[in-house]
Amino acid sequence: MDHIIKEVANVIWRRFARGEISPEEAKIMFKAMKEILGKAIKIEEENALY
Repeated sequence: MDHIIKEVANVIWRRFARGEISPEEAKIMFKAMKEILGKAIKIEEENALY
């Protein structure tokens, strides 16, 4: 899961760096990602899965 979060953040950053999205759009995307992580996804310790 940690890898997915990093990849999504990298996509947002790359799109911003290339000028494909505005700073405001990037902020909105990061905020949405943070909200999803806080509400919709339950991240558990690796040990808890076994």
